[in-house]
Amino acid sequence: MIEHIFCCPIYVDKIDLNLLSKTNKIIKRYKNNIVSNVGGYQSPSIKTPEDLKDLFTQIDFKVAQFYKRPLKLQSYWVNKNNKHNYNKPHNHPGCFMSGVYYVSVPEKSGAITFHAPYSDLVSSFMVEKDFPDLYIIKPKTNMLLLFPSWLKHSVEMSKSSKPRVSIAFNYS
Repeated sequence: MIEHIFCCPIYVDKIDLNLLSKTNKIIKRYKNNIVSNVGGYQSPSIKTPEDLKDLFTQIDFKVAQFYKRPLKLQSYWVNKNNKHNYNKPHNHPGCFMSGVYYVSVPEKSGAITFHAPYSDLVSSFMVEKDFPDLYIIKPKTNMLLLFPSWLKHSVEMSKSSKPRVSIAFNYS
């Protein structure tokens, strides 16, 4: 018998909103903030969702449904990756749950990769042979992903000439 222990849930859903003009206004309002992004644009953390209230009203509901406990939006930021831009592996310390909503996703603009928490602890031969250490999701426009904040993730380099725009966020 095999028991799967310490599972890591990832919530995948869709929210049909057209937020490109709103995210473009945010991009014009704030200077680029370099955190995990290599190239591209990342806004500073924004504490109040006034510009994106319709989105976060729906996300609040989905977070409560998925995590079955009250959580509050801590911050969000807008990402824009152009050709050859990517995001290095990182996590979101100091919060409980993180997520990303994809506003615009052209073909070949880079998948999100989740890294197994044990991948740094075991040999690469064992990981490849017995345990997958990466989980890749190819995003689509209007896709919502929720995941534990401690889960390391990265974004592949974009090969698209059109920008990918997303909104990332943290809840506690």
